[in-house]
Amino acid sequence: FSVQQMPSLHLGMKIKSLLFCLFAAQSEVIVPSQPVVSLVGEDVILPCHLDPVMNAFDMTVEWARPDLNPRFILLWRQGEELETKKHPSFSGRTLVFIDELEKGNISLKLSKVKVSDEGGYKCVCIVKSLFCSACW
Repeated sequence: FSVQQMPSLHLGMKIKSLLFCLFAAQSEVIVPSQPVVSLVGEDVILPCHLDPVMNAFDMTVEWARPDLNPRFILLWRQGEELETKKHPSFSGRTLVFIDELEKGNISLKLSKVKVSDEGGYKCVCIVKSLFCSACW
């Protein structure tokens, strides 16, 4: 996210196309090449999906802000969210679309965007020996 001082505050996420996948190139984590913008107070979706499509429901999906401690924005493991691992400023404000996980959609919905949400985001998907990651 980056904050722009305008008549109304906008938060824009700058997406770095740092995509990699280890394990026979079975799937990649894909994010858009253009920034995602949201007004403060609005909800925003950080798009992220697996290509080719893999069922992510039983995988580990990590959304993180590497500059925070704890770094996790959302941690999904084996069919459930681990709320206790989440950074407190994101409590009750993040979710993955559970019905979409089986279609490889690991996008994050961030509710009630705050100025403090500015920063780099990382999406990681792990299943056994498969590790896929994309950085925002």
